[in-house]
Amino acid sequence: MSVVTSMAAHASTAPAAGRGHVHWVDWLKVLAVLGVFYYHSAMPFVLAPWMITNQDRSVVLTVIAGTGFYFGMPLLFLLSGAASSFAVRSRTTAAFLRLRFTRLVIPMIAGFLILSPIQAYFVLASKGTAEPLWQYYPHFFTTMQWFWNPRWFGTYGYHLWFLAFLFLYSVLIVPLIVLARRPDGRRSLSRFADLCDRPLGLLLFVVPLVLVQIALRARFPWYQDWTDFLYLFVFFACGYVILTQPRFEDIIARRAGALFRFALGLAVLFTLVTGPDLIRHWELTPSFSVGWVAYQVVRTTGIWALVVALLAFGIRHLDYRTRLLDYASEAVMPFYVLHHPVIVVIGSFVLQANANLWVKHAVLTTTALACTLVIYELGVRRFAPMRWFFGMRPLPRPARPAEPITPVRLALGGSHA
Repeated sequence: MSVVTSMAAHASTAPAAGRGHVHWVDWLKVLAVLGVFYYHSAMPFVLAPWMITNQDRSVVLTVIAGTGFYFGMPLLFLLSGAASSFAVRSRTTAAFLRLRFTRLVIPMIAGFLILSPIQAYFVLASKGTAEPLWQYYPHFFTTMQWFWNPRWFGTYGYHLWFLAFLFLYSVLIVPLIVLARRPDGRRSLSRFADLCDRPLGLLLFVVPLVLVQIALRARFPWYQDWTDFLYLFVFFACGYVILTQPRFEDIIARRAGALFRFALGLAVLFTLVTGPDLIRHWELTPSFSVGWVAYQVVRTTGIWALVVALLAFGIRHLDYRTRLLDYASEAVMPFYVLHHPVIVVIGSFVLQANANLWVKHAVLTTTALACTLVIYELGVRRFAPMRWFFGMRPLPRPARPAEPITPVRLALGGSHA
């Protein structure tokens, strides 16, 4: 941390180049978190195993959840990187890291200590092997195994791995923050924007993504392993760059359509040449073969093109502010922290019902959404300590009532106090 602090001391506190706050980032973050909620509410009904599993599974929900799996978290990390560009504009990097610690690490620790054991308990209870909660609670911590791998955060923190990754990314992005504040750094970003403002120029962002996949995926194939850690960090850094250099908004709005059509055509052609069976093999069995490398290029290009298309939609249609956006933006962090355990707890009861799969899915989704919002509104939003635990801004101070103007105050010039 001493190195980071030293770098922060030399970083300018002047705002980075860029226009004011962009509301399309907030809208897309809200929609992305809602997408994560729906993904988790669908997971008990997909073909792949999850924490709690329904006896009947759905191919339709498997396709929906699988599609969201590929681009959902990359989009969310990119938007988080974009939002970070605003957080550093009027702060030193040291102040930025303190802010990120408060907003990310505090809710992660609170969620880990309180919510993770509850989720683990209900998973065991759904399988009929759980002891009483008050006995299991300390057992969850005493049986943890420590290992040096980013998968640890997902193994014991479940969905809170996202917050751990975000904080670590905030530390790793410091050199880029320092560089972007220097004149030569701003010139480099401007030249990079010039290159991207060409037909298919936005494919330049794909290069580091593909390099990470090719270099590490066969060695670290598991979800949330080192490959995903660096792969998602690149998306985070891309978001920071896009909002630090304001020209990218216009470039994305104009060039996203051509990029998406190119990626779609490339994917269709690749599928026709290789066949779906070979693609499935490459997806499930990473290697360093020529075919697998080509698949990673096509796959990563498609994911990037879809993410950029969603950014273009936000830039064109969602750059406005409403009271609903203000409310939802503030609720994003506590909603994310709360939704997963709510789904697990409610789902452990809903799945036991003798009902149709789609009825269970509808009941779980609507009930979990309502309960999460009620917990947030009545148990978090209105209380200062809870807001701190969930990484929210402090409650605004109530305005002081104006003192009555009396003849004495007028004589003393009090009307201008």
